[in-house]
Amino acid sequence: MIKIIKRLGFMTLLLGTTLLFHMNAKAEITGTYEDYSYTVSDGQATITGYTGGETDITIPDTVDGYPVAEIGLDAFRSNKTILKVIIPGTIKTVGKCAFINAKSLKEVIIKNGCTEILSSAFAGCTSLSKIVIPASVTTLEYIDVYNNIFSGVYSLIAYIEPKSAAQTYLDTYEDDIQYYFLDEYVPTSIEFVNPTLTINVGDTYTFSKEDFNVLPSTAYITMPSEYSESDSNIAYVSNGILTARKEGTITVNATIHDEHLENDITTTALTVNVVESRKKVERVSLNVSDVVEMNVGDTLQLQATVTPSDATYTASWGTSKSDVANISETGMVTALSAGTVQVGFDTRSIFGNVNDNNGKYILIIVSENPTRAAKSVTFNVGSTTTMYVGDTLQLETTVLPSDAVYTGCWYSNSFGAEGIVSLSTSGSVTALKEGYVRIEYVTMTDGSNGASGLLDVYVKEKPTATDDTGSTDQTDSTDNSSSTDNTNNTENTDNISTTDLELKQGKITLNASKINLQKGKTIKTLTIKVNQLEGDQIASVTSSNKKVLKVSLSGQTIVLKGLKTYKKYVTVTVKMQSGATAACKVKVVSSQVKTKKLTLSEKKLTIEKGNKAQITVTRNPISATDKITYKSSNTKIATVDKNGKIKAKKKGKVKITVTSASKKKATCTVTVK
Repeated sequence: MIKIIKRLGFMTLLLGTTLLFHMNAKAEITGTYEDYSYTVSDGQATITGYTGGETDITIPDTVDGYPVAEIGLDAFRSNKTILKVIIPGTIKTVGKCAFINAKSLKEVIIKNGCTEILSSAFAGCTSLSKIVIPASVTTLEYIDVYNNIFSGVYSLIAYIEPKSAAQTYLDTYEDDIQYYFLDEYVPTSIEFVNPTLTINVGDTYTFSKEDFNVLPSTAYITMPSEYSESDSNIAYVSNGILTARKEGTITVNATIHDEHLENDITTTALTVNVVESRKKVERVSLNVSDVVEMNVGDTLQLQATVTPSDATYTASWGTSKSDVANISETGMVTALSAGTVQVGFDTRSIFGNVNDNNGKYILIIVSENPTRAAKSVTFNVGSTTTMYVGDTLQLETTVLPSDAVYTGCWYSNSFGAEGIVSLSTSGSVTALKEGYVRIEYVTMTDGSNGASGLLDVYVKEKPTATDDTGSTDQTDSTDNSSSTDNTNNTENTDNISTTDLELKQGKITLNASKINLQKGKTIKTLTIKVNQLEGDQIASVTSSNKKVLKVSLSGQTIVLKGLKTYKKYVTVTVKMQSGATAACKVKVVSSQVKTKKLTLSEKKLTIEKGNKAQITVTRNPISATDKITYKSSNTKIATVDKNGKIKAKKKGKVKITVTSASKKKATCTVTVK
């Protein structure tokens, strides 16, 4: 019985294995369709071979009702008859070695929808000269230099879409393959939007995308790469920037040239009229005489007046000897050492190739500061004081003028009564015995006596115990009075609500908490950013170091001026009428404070033709003083002056660019209606 069961079990196992083999065999179907052989897996067909003799073929998208998803391994290996093949977009994969060594194959067109081309797919196709790869192909397999898609193909031109996976693959792995972009991305024409341009001698104009109309709209290039001009002596273009040299008229042509374009595209001519509508500087005058005397350390603010006022020029302040006197960009002269020096204001008008210089210069004679002697001496206790025996008093003096140069000595004269006080060299007085003594502080300048101060000191014996008691009673009385006052104050405070007290005091915030300010510069940009109490105004502005930083109030405008460099910050305190305060720390430095960011009051403006508008520039930091310039991209549409005032001239759109000397920029787009 046991043997029978074992044999029955073995036969059952053998039968099951046979059935399973037949089921697996049915999972993959093989067949032929016309000249193609194929396999089917999961309902999708893979082309595995071709036996036909056609020269131009289109791979079928279905075989015997099965959709074709892939051209399989070695499907067209070493084919000798096919010249052109079209792969429909329903086929997702061109497999490994699919057309390897098909040496007659010249052209391959892959339709949109295909997603991947695997390694060696077209390797060894030595006649292949054209292939179209759509953007739908996102995978192009690369294994190594011997097993890439186009190994052994050297005369191929690929037609692809810009910024596609095919472009990345060709740029990275296929240096020998030239590629162009498909027709819908190739520019067919380029024209100047405006056929004429008028520009002043010496000015420049930068061409931008807005100056050109490129077709079709899908073109991958929208700007020309090359320019040519009919007469470069009048004006020339370099790197897209037109520079006007002298008056006259020329034509400019622009060309799109790119290695991925089969043909260059050239514009019709732009007519450029170079004119000179600006005025030259005729005269410059300064606010001081032709010869000025200064002492070392003195400063002098120069101001220049240019005639005519609407002249066009560049300007700079200069000094012939910077070690004797230097001058800032704003015309502030600082005398540094004894000597003579020329300083002045130089203008330069650049019209064509001619530089016209015109300026005004003065002679400054710098002398060493004369030694200033003391004029008066006063004491911290007045001219008379009373001391008790055993007391000590530290005397302090005030000598005027404050910048006087002197040495000082203490003397005592008791008129025959010696030993009444002792006097140290630092002005410390100790009362020794009852009596009278006169103390004198004498100043000397350059070996000669200057001003002196006299102090009469009366020394008495200490008060008796009775006097102490009386003094104590008086102190108690004072304390009681003070206590009563404090009580009354507390009661009054209790009658005021917390909300009312905060509102009365107000609260402010400044637009900066810490800045650097260049020595010699004056700014008016420190302002109140937030004022929580309506109508509250600035009562005072103070500086913690007046010798380093001068502060003042002009109306409600805060004015800061750096007097001399200092390694520490000076605190500027702004106090309101309500009692609210805010502070800003300011360090006076020697170097120029440069702009780090520019912000315009408007990014877009619409102006009626003939009207004017003002754009306001805010710098960061607020103490920056480097030069700011304004420029219009098309002065025929709108102009802008050096203060940011825009004048609308004719309908159109223009860009106003504000640039700091530190190369920071901000733009405003202006539409003129």
